[in-house]
Amino acid sequence: MKSSLAFAVLVACGNPPAREPIASTPTTQRERVTDSTLVLFEPEADACVVRRRDPVARTSDELGRIPGTCRGARIAWHPQLDRAVVWFDPGNVLGLGKDTREVRERVFELALASGAIKPVTLPTGDPAREIAYAADGTLDVFSEQEVPKAAGKMTVRGHPLDFSDPSDGMPAAALAFRRTGAGWQLTSVTRTTTGWDYAAGWSAAPEAQTLGPRSFDLLDGHADTQPITDAATRTALDAIAVTSPDAEDDGWTVLATPHGPLYVWMMTGEFTYTTRRLAWRSREGVTPLPGPPLDSNDLVELAVRGRYLLVASSRTGSHPQLYDLVEREQVFASDTALATTFWPR
Repeated sequence: MKSSLAFAVLVACGNPPAREPIASTPTTQRERVTDSTLVLFEPEADACVVRRRDPVARTSDELGRIPGTCRGARIAWHPQLDRAVVWFDPGNVLGLGKDTREVRERVFELALASGAIKPVTLPTGDPAREIAYAADGTLDVFSEQEVPKAAGKMTVRGHPLDFSDPSDGMPAAALAFRRTGAGWQLTSVTRTTTGWDYAAGWSAAPEAQTLGPRSFDLLDGHADTQPITDAATRTALDAIAVTSPDAEDDGWTVLATPHGPLYVWMMTGEFTYTTRRLAWRSREGVTPLPGPPLDSNDLVELAVRGRYLLVASSRTGSHPQLYDLVEREQVFASDTALATTFWPR
C-alpha cells in the first residue's frame, strides 16, 4: 500500500453524454488518519493543490494538482473514500471578495492511485446546485427549475407535480440526475420552492437524502449551543464582549465538548449562526481562543473530533484554525487554505 495518495483528475466538460466513472483502488492508509487529519485546498503558483494534512503529526500528502484558482472549491466524497468530486463553484465565494469573474466553473473527479484521467460532462440546462455521490457510489447532480406560473396540477419534465397548496417563495422543481453508462438520467422531479430562507430548493429531491460526505454540508455555520446560566461565567464573557442594544438576539452561548465547554458568540438573522468570536476556560479563567482578533461577523463552522476543534469560515472553509482542547492551544492556522474539513471517516 502506498504511503501517499495519488489521484486521477476528471475534467468536467459542458455537454453530455456522461462517461463511465474512473476506476479506483482504495489506497488510503486509514491507520495514518488521526483525529487531527485535515483535507484542504491551497493555491500554489498557477494551480490549486488538494492536500491531506495532519498538523499534529506534521505530515502532508499532495492528492491532486488542478490548474487554476482555488476560489469556490467544494469537495464531495465517494462512500468508500476511494475517490472524490471537486467542484470549483462560482457561487461559493462569499467572504472571498466581490470579484467572481476569475471563478470559472470547473468540476473534477479525483480517483486514488490509478492515475487515470477521464472527462465527464454535466447535464445541460439549469446550473448545478450540488454534485455528490449517493450511498451506492453513483454520481448525482442536482439543479432547480423555476416554475413561475405554477398553479394546480401540471407536468414538469414529464413528471406530474401538484402546486395546488400555496407556499412561500417561488415555486420550482428540484431535478436529480444520475450518471449512468448511457449518460445522465433524470431520476426525479420534485415540487419545491426557492427564493426564501426556508426553501428546500434542490434538496427536496429524494436522492438528496442519501448523499455521502461533502464539504458544503460539513461547513454549515450552525451548532447546538445552549444558554449560559452561570452568573460568574456570564460576567467573565461580558468582559470579552457585550451584546449590543441594536442586536439583542446576538450574544454568548455554550457548546458542550468532550473536553470542557466552548463559549460561542451567536449572530441572529433569520437563523442563528456560529461566529469566530470564541472563548474557553484556561488557567487564566475564561479567555478568548488564540488567533486573530475575534470577529462576530465572520460566520464559521465548528467541528470537534476527539480533542481537536476545527474552526473555518462557513461554506467556503477559508481561514481554518485547529485547536487542541486539552492543551488549550492553537496547532494550525492558514490564511490561504479553502474548503478545509476533517478528513472524512
